[in-house]
Amino acid sequence: MDSSNNSVNQKKISFPLIIWTSIIAIGVVVKLLHFLSPILIVIGFAGLTSYTINEFIVLKKISKLKISLTIICSLFLVVLLGGSFFNNGFPLNIIAVIIYFVSLIIFMIINITRNRKNANQLNN
Repeated sequence: MDSSNNSVNQKKISFPLIIWTSIIAIGVVVKLLHFLSPILIVIGFAGLTSYTINEFIVLKKISKLKISLTIICSLFLVVLLGGSFFNNGFPLNIIAVIIYFVSLIIFMIINITRNRKNANQLNN
């Protein structure tokens, strides 16, 4: 009986969260091995930022994990903007900033349309 209560009380980690954090992890490994530019890290953080914004503002779901992810995404944005505007493009330049914001807008549109589709399915 305890095992069934534990399985009900366990919180599920959502699928988009796993996807975005794995993209960031792959990007960090690729960056450490010096294979490509850190584009995977930028796109991964844009996706993670859009996910946390969607959870906070649109769905109004707040948890300690999402608060900590929002802080990490905000710190990445500060490093990205500071490096491109005040540190001569180190660690990332203005092209990475453009890619970040374009990816963020695209992922936010995807999240909003997904939320509307789920709301329509619930209403029907």
